[in-house]
Amino acid sequence: MCGIAGIVMREDRLSERQLK
Repeated sequence: MCGIAGIVMREDRLSERQLK
């Protein structure tokens, strides 16, 4: 995966880590 989809998935994971 690459492009916007990759960035969105990465941001989602980062958000989950920051929330925890």
